Amino acid sequence: ETDNVFSIVAPSPSAIDIDMGQCLVSFSKDSVINGFISNKGTYKVRIDSIYFRGTDANAFSLVSGFPQYIIESNQEHYAEVRFVPNRIGIHSAEIVIITQADTLIQNIRGVGVQPYLNIENDLIDFGAVEIQNFKDTIQVATIKNIGNSPLLITNTKHSYPNDIDFTTISGGGSFTLQPNEIHKMDLRFTAASVGRTSGTLEFHYNGVGSPAVVQLYGQGLGGNVVIPDDSAYAGDRIKVKLLLGNQIKPKTNDIVTNYKVKLSYNP
Repeated sequence: ETDNVFSIVAPSPSAIDIDMGQCLVSFSKDSVINGFISNKGTYKVRIDSIYFRGTDANAFSLVSGFPQYIIESNQEHYAEVRFVPNRIGIHSAEIVIITQADTLIQNIRGVGVQPYLNIENDLIDFGAVEIQNFKDTIQVATIKNIGNSPLLITNTKHSYPNDIDFTTISGGGSFTLQPNEIHKMDLRFTAASVGRTSGTLEFHYNGVGSPAVVQLYGQGLGGNVVIPDDSAYAGDRIKVKLLLGNQIKPKTNDIVTNYKVKLSYNP
C-alpha cells in the first residue's frame, strides 16, 4: 500500500563554548548557560555524562543540569557552571559531553583577577538592644584596599533584608581608599521590633567583585506586654488578648526566641 513505512532518524547534538568572564581569585561565579546543548536531529539525544578535563579542570564544575537526561528533537538543555579561579590569569579547560551516539568536546575559559578589597569584618553584630533604643558601633573596621593603587568607592549603601534599622553615622558616601588603608565607620542599630534581624552594608566601586558586602545583625529585646481594659462576672470564661507594645514597626520575619509575661488581676 505504501513504500514510506520506514524512515531513517538520527540525533544531531551540538554544544557551545563557554566564557565565564572575570572572577576574583578564590571567589566563585555561577552562570546559567541557556541552550548549552541542542538537538537539531530527528531523534532524541540522551546525555549520559559531562565532565571537565585539562590543566585548569578543577577550576570549573557543574552546579545544576546534571546528566542523565533526554533532549527531544529540536529542543535544547541548559547547564549551570561554577568558576573558582585559584590564581591570577586565564583558566581554560575542555568540557566533555558523552551522548548515546557521540562525544562532544567544547572549550571553557575564565579569568582570575586580583581582589581590590578585603572584608575586615564580614559580620558586625550589634547584640541585644531594647526596642525603641539604639546602639552605636564606633570606628569599626569594614574594608581594606589590598591593591597597589588608590580605589574609589563610589557609594556605600544599606540593603536588604533590613535596610531601615541599620544606619550609617559617619564614613559613608563616596571616598578614596589608599593602598593598605582600612576604612572605619560609625554605625547604628535601632531596635524597631522584637527578635533577630539582619541587613547588609554594600561598598560599590568600578571593578570586578563590586559591591563588597558586610553583614549586619542585631536583636530587639523587651517591649511592654499589655492587655486591653476588660472585665467579667464571676464564673465567666473570657479570652484575654496579650498585646506587644512599644514596637516601632509591625513584626515581619524577625526571629523571636520567647515571650515571658506576668499577668496580675484584681480578685
